[in-house]
Amino acid sequence: FVKTTKEYLVFVDAFCYQSSAIDIIAKLISKLEQRKSKEVIPKVLIFYRENQNSKNVHYVKENILAKIKPELEIDLIVSELQPSAGQDAFHNRYILNDCGGILLPYGFDLSDEDCETDEAIILSKENYNKRWGQFVDNLSFNLVNQA
Repeated sequence: FVKTTKEYLVFVDAFCYQSSAIDIIAKLISKLEQRKSKEVIPKVLIFYRENQNSKNVHYVKENILAKIKPELEIDLIVSELQPSAGQDAFHNRYILNDCGGILLPYGFDLSDEDCETDEAIILSKENYNKRWGQFVDNLSFNLVNQA
């Protein structure tokens, strides 16, 4: 999926500031080296929800960049968001790119428990367009901080 990225690779997870999620996101970003179209430097957007335990956007960005090869050219933007009143809840986890989207119900964390499994679900065109609109075209959440 990541290899099909042309211009945008978007990660949405309310808790993707956690170290295990950062590890997974960095591994997926590293797959951009193998993408088919390399005409444009990809924009990698990461969104997480503000809460009392969330890490600073600069911390998240620096940790991701430290885990990928420095020669991999990307435009990385990390954003901490707060849901707006009357807007969609910020709870589902997604990976989006120019070609489509995937829902990851459990998120980007890994579990050491054999009994804990998850599915990657391809978004319908309608749901993909909705999420693309919420996070890329017209941010539907309050921006708290960005790096």
